[in-house]
Amino acid sequence: MTFRGYAGLRKVLGASRYLTTNPKVVAYGLTQVARAAGAAVNVVITIVVLVPMEIIRYLMGEQTLSQVFGNVLTGTMVAALSSAVAFGVASIPALTILPAVTVVGITIVVDLVVGKVLGDLADAFNISGSIAMALDRAFQQMAEEEARKARGQRILGQFYHDNPGFNSGPWRGLLGPRW
Repeated sequence: MTFRGYAGLRKVLGASRYLTTNPKVVAYGLTQVARAAGAAVNVVITIVVLVPMEIIRYLMGEQTLSQVFGNVLTGTMVAALSSAVAFGVASIPALTILPAVTVVGITIVVDLVVGKVLGDLADAFNISGSIAMALDRAFQQMAEEEARKARGQRILGQFYHDNPGFNSGPWRGLLGPRW
């Protein structure tokens, strides 16, 4: 990595050339690896902040568990997509001629703008509500299927003669005709 300008004026990166594996270069986020780590940190921070907030809202009775999952999934998707777009913009080769501070600034601004736009789109299309409704619907179908199975087993055991214990035991003659 080559820096332009007078090297003696720079306090930290005093040389004119550095390898991309140099710890100083990595620490200041001037490589693709550092930018990718920054994008991953954005998603991790979103998860670390969003999940406890949603759980607290659930515990306070403000929303259901399916709404918690919908909000967490939507927030994580928005953060991941905005980080991916910001990382893509930061890796444009034309930006490498700009100073590192400018590249970092552009990356932050792009991440904020894309995150805001994606968040507004998610709210406009009610993505978290759709996820919550789909989870509720799936849970209700599963509960109905289990109830149907339980009713069917009870009915089979009470009225049909294919129950192996029906014609045996102390109730043998009291429950109906012998077959």
